[in-house]
Amino acid sequence: MTLDPNLTCCFSGHRTMPEIDNIETFGEKLTDILRDYYAEGVRHFICGGAVGFDMVAATAVVNLKRRLPDICLTIAIPCRNHDAKWSMADRERFARILERADVVRYISAAYHPGCMHERNRFMVDNSRYLICYLGRDSGGTYYTYSYAKKKELSILNIYPFSYRGSHGLLSKGEL
Repeated sequence: MTLDPNLTCCFSGHRTMPEIDNIETFGEKLTDILRDYYAEGVRHFICGGAVGFDMVAATAVVNLKRRLPDICLTIAIPCRNHDAKWSMADRERFARILERADVVRYISAAYHPGCMHERNRFMVDNSRYLICYLGRDSGGTYYTYSYAKKKELSILNIYPFSYRGSHGLLSKGEL
């Protein structure tokens, strides 16, 4: 499947989300945002395949696909067996997401230093939009945000969550 970056949005966020009291309500609000992106022509979403925000975002896309079947979900996985140290519950949830994804893309066959950054660059390089859950200026999400800003993606940071309705998409490079 060929990705058209102009129709593609990727996600990046922290693995823990202690600021969120109700993850289901948060997921519903994220789904509302994805509907807005869909209305603007976005049809492809790329998730990084990590616990936390990535799983919430992937679940929101899967749920939206039930009503909008032309949406495509790609899971970009940094390496095989990257979930080996996860809890059984997270591994089972991830397996269910993979079953519903349209594309599963392994960036590297095996773990090596830098494979997470390679995954993050793949997502940004193939997208026009980034929705992130960024609450600190360090770590993988900050790296992805900084790279997306350098590449002039339109960025929406939903940390802390303040979405109130149709926001319109940010123009290229805004944030």
